[in-house]
Amino acid sequence: AIPSPTRAPCDSTHGTHHDDPAPSDSTRTTLGTGQNDPCLSPQTSAATGVVLVGDAIHTLPPDLSQGVNAALEDILLLHEALAASADDVFAALELYQRRRAKDIEACARLSAVGHPWQYNQNRPRRALWSVQFGLTLALHRLLPYLFSPPVLLSVKLGRLSYLELVEMHRRNEQNGAVLAVVILAGVAAAGSLLSS
Repeated sequence: AIPSPTRAPCDSTHGTHHDDPAPSDSTRTTLGTGQNDPCLSPQTSAATGVVLVGDAIHTLPPDLSQGVNAALEDILLLHEALAASADDVFAALELYQRRRAKDIEACARLSAVGHPWQYNQNRPRRALWSVQFGLTLALHRLLPYLFSPPVLLSVKLGRLSYLELVEMHRRNEQNGAVLAVVILAGVAAAGSLLSS
């Protein structure tokens, strides 16, 4: 919302005119278009602002069903940031950004590994993902202290942050690589023993 005295430069910049919706000093909403936009001046910004949450700022594919959950977390963290900064909007936005950015980046990364082929975009990759999912699930059941459940199952439980889920997936990949090397070394050693 932009106070009436500030509207004239905005209207001239954007080539528009907006009548006041009420006879008093009313406001209207304007979306700025650039760095030199008078609508986004510090004087205007102190009284106005837009905070993007949910898919407006971080679109997530539906593969893990986390779009609404992430949006609700955005709103909760924004509320907490406003409370922690005594409603100082600029301080709250900086705090919100610091608290939220890494987790949302992790959520986007999870979408790439959680269930990326559910729409059959690529049949060979879907088959490979299905094998990886089944293998991870089997290893989790056989060695639960070394392997976590697949991301697709873990994210649905809602007990871990997106960052924790990414770390869990990374550990599964590392432990899987170590296990593969141990198995291959064991097969090679058994083969050399049998051949001698």
